[in-house]
Amino acid sequence: MRVTVDRQIITADETTSERELSAYAERALAEGRYADAARAYALLFAALTEESRRPSTLFSLGRAYEGMGERPRARDAYRALAHQAPESPYARAALTRLIELHGYLEEWPELEGAGAQLLARSDLEVLDQVLGLGARALRGRSPLELAFMAGKHLAWYREERFVRLLVPSIADLEDLFLAALHIGNPGIPLSAEVKRRVLPLAQAIEPILEPLHVDRLRGYFLRFVEDGGRTNLQRWALSAERTAARAGLLLAGDLAAAEAVLRAESGKDVDERMNDLLVYITSDRYAALRKQLGIAHTA
Repeated sequence: MRVTVDRQIITADETTSERELSAYAERALAEGRYADAARAYALLFAALTEESRRPSTLFSLGRAYEGMGERPRARDAYRALAHQAPESPYARAALTRLIELHGYLEEWPELEGAGAQLLARSDLEVLDQVLGLGARALRGRSPLELAFMAGKHLAWYREERFVRLLVPSIADLEDLFLAALHIGNPGIPLSAEVKRRVLPLAQAIEPILEPLHVDRLRGYFLRFVEDGGRTNLQRWALSAERTAARAGLLLAGDLAAAEAVLRAESGKDVDERMNDLLVYITSDRYAALRKQLGIAHTA
């Protein structure tokens, strides 16, 4: 007859078993008692003899530290897991958390290293790959440059400018614009060559639009006609790009950082774009928005 006895863990305050301590730690973590969970998981990790349980325990310890707001200690737990048990499925999750923590703590070289570790794995999901590539893309950037990049990128997600992020070519943008006009008024006169390019777009887009969206396009078409039926998408695209750069400058507050990013991105028309940013940074509107965001410089 074989009898299995739980291994006892004896502390200055109590005697418990691995099973009891593990159940207590899980319950404390689930209930948001992060300090209690962290103490329990730390004790459990130190006492464990079964190697297969160490990765999950270390990962849970990191989660508890994060819940406490102890990000450096959480980082150390995740980093130890990724180093000690790289083949564990918990290591992938630890690396994704590690990337976010390195970014929060502004540990840029470590961020790049964690991104490379994550991308080297063969068990990644799409979002894991995006996170790893993002970590690699941030290497060598100063905090102010990263702030400029973040503000500039987020500006493209406004409803009226998002299409520019998806369709960078002006020629393609013009075809998409005409397709929208065609949906708003199928009787709009178009040449045979333009129809050949535009109608497939309109036919692909219209079925996925809600009736409300189609009604809005009809209203936009009428307004377009009332305003003379002319537009300049090249000028609109330039204005959208300048607006995005201004949003980046608003967060960074540093012209040198803005110029470094713009020159690294394309190098085209940088002087002209910097002139626009120079005018913007000296404007009352810039100062008012920085103050509203709570990031204005004070004397």
